[in-house]
Amino acid sequence: MTARITHIFSRIFQPKQILIRRSGHVSTWHVSRAMQWFMLFLFLATTVWTTISTRGFFDKTAVIESITAEGHSNTSKWLEEKQKLEATIAEQQAQLTNLQQKQTLLQEVVDSLPSSLTQTSTESVATLDTSPELTTEHAAEEAALTQEELLNLPDVHPAEAQEPVQLSVPDAPQEEKQLDESLSLPPFAMQVDTLDEQLQQFRDRLAMQIESRQENIKTSLSEAGVLSATQSTEAQGGPLHQVEDDTLPVDYLQLADELVKLNELEQVVAKLPSSLPAENYYISSNYGLRKDPMTGQRAFHKGVDLAGWHKTRIFAPADGTVVRAGRNGGYGNFIELQHANGVKTRFGHLHTIKVEKGQQVTKQDVIALMGSTGRSTSTHLHYEVLHNDKHINPIKLTKALSSVQ
Repeated sequence: MTARITHIFSRIFQPKQILIRRSGHVSTWHVSRAMQWFMLFLFLATTVWTTISTRGFFDKTAVIESITAEGHSNTSKWLEEKQKLEATIAEQQAQLTNLQQKQTLLQEVVDSLPSSLTQTSTESVATLDTSPELTTEHAAEEAALTQEELLNLPDVHPAEAQEPVQLSVPDAPQEEKQLDESLSLPPFAMQVDTLDEQLQQFRDRLAMQIESRQENIKTSLSEAGVLSATQSTEAQGGPLHQVEDDTLPVDYLQLADELVKLNELEQVVAKLPSSLPAENYYISSNYGLRKDPMTGQRAFHKGVDLAGWHKTRIFAPADGTVVRAGRNGGYGNFIELQHANGVKTRFGHLHTIKVEKGQQVTKQDVIALMGSTGRSTSTHLHYEVLHNDKHINPIKLTKALSSVQ
């Protein structure tokens, strides 16, 4: 078999001659058997090298394409995760902004509470728990809901919100410990819900107190015969600081509206004649039906008589303007004061008048001295209260106002 193969190759690779004709001359190139073997070897080596190189090129190209595709896939996943993360941060920022607006409104409500509610508000708010710490660096440290500490409610600033997801994997023991501690803390949403619930509790308590105070004032004014409608204060103004109400819940805005109504009622109460105007006295004749001291017949007494020592000082029961001062028939020496909200007071049988028409007086200013001028049997003050030109009982008004002051 070997001899046969050797014979075949010997016949194929016999020495050969190659004739080369060039410019009319013929030259001969002898190709020996060794040269033919060398050329065959060179051809085969080149073919093998080309095949291996081509295959390696395509293999590397496939690897590069695979890596590129994986890179594109990872980039797409990263972009998707980034978008989700940005959406989460935006949502958390919106939650923090909403909490901050609620906190700001509640602080403004507390700052605007009338003095009649300051103490009770402090006591009720002090019963609330403090909120847990917001541990994702999105909010500040505590929410202590007392009036003294309301300023320390967590200042939740959206600009301080950080990414809630750690993209790096901790590889150190200390980092692992911190990660374990962070995983043991309540999630951000739970802490926000807790804080929001405490703010809501605070709002509800304030709403109940404001509503209760409103009802007390309205009931007292109704019992006294004074309408609760208010008039705008003449002197008002100042820079506009609009309440941000674009994202606040309706019940928070209603709380602010109810506080405005309460403060208007408080102004009405503050401007009403809340005390009887004599320094020392006793009631010698009540408001209403009585036997007239002069005729002995039934008569309606439109005021109350306050008896006292001669020249007892008479005070203005509320701020007002003197609309009349002088003699007035059976009233004798007489003063009439115009107060806010359609209320007037009248003073009769005076010994001395210490004010004049058009004069502004403030509560507790001495306006006269007690006497017995006009239709009078002895030294006393005849005192009347009118609301929208309708007489009301001064004693009932005084008692009603004393229950809400």
